[in-house]
Amino acid sequence: MDNLLQKLLELESKNMELESRIEVLEDENIENSNLIYELMNSFKSQNYDKVKKWILPVEIDGASGEYYLQLPDDLLEQMGWKEGQQLEFVDMYNGTFEIRSVGNG
Repeated sequence: MDNLLQKLLELESKNMELESRIEVLEDENIENSNLIYELMNSFKSQNYDKVKKWILPVEIDGASGEYYLQLPDDLLEQMGWKEGQQLEFVDMYNGTFEIRSVGNG
């Protein structure tokens, strides 16, 4: 009986040691995740000023009911787009779309 009790105590001690190691690893994971998040945000903020963004309202043609965007002249000029240019709308899955040229119009 004493042998069994001693084995149980050893197992409980090992279990506590393993739980302690798991907690340390979890803490390290959280710290690493936070560091990665901070680095990503730092990178984004450093490069954010280099990208010009436009927020455009989606309009509806009264006669046809079709939806359209009125692209500002400075956007067209910066992108090198001309009237009739074929564009692709890419869903960025964050509530925004990226517009890319796919042809020469």
